[in-house]
Amino acid sequence: MKNYLLSFWFVISLSGFTFTQSITYNQDSQLLIELHQKKFDFMIALELDSLRPLLHPELQYIHSNGWIEDKKEVLDNLKSGYLTYNALDYKEAEVRFFGETAIITGLAEFNVALEGRQIVLDLLYSETWYKSDYGWQLIHRHACRPLE
Repeated sequence: MKNYLLSFWFVISLSGFTFTQSITYNQDSQLLIELHQKKFDFMIALELDSLRPLLHPELQYIHSNGWIEDKKEVLDNLKSGYLTYNALDYKEAEVRFFGETAIITGLAEFNVALEGRQIVLDLLYSETWYKSDYGWQLIHRHACRPLE
């Protein structure tokens, strides 16, 4: 009987642990989806002081044309107007976790201007977010055009 109660308590404990973990996962998933959308909102509104802490110092930002920017270049190119984000239409986004790292994959229509030239693209993208001492920060982003 004692072993039965011990086994029962163990199963209940594991069930409770799993439930707690899934709640945390869902909260973190929602938080990351919101952060990644706010990041684009900050880029559109040129709220660079709000954007800056979301970008990890080692950021690598890869555009669909192969252009690669680091954190300083992202901020400088937005500030100068070299690259302007006009609007984004999110079609889907999903988060997967790997410890203190999360990968967001998504599809969106990007309405941007590069050196004043308007461009509208449907892009698949992946973003790697790292949970640092400063909270979740974008450390890597890569975009490409979907297969037709």
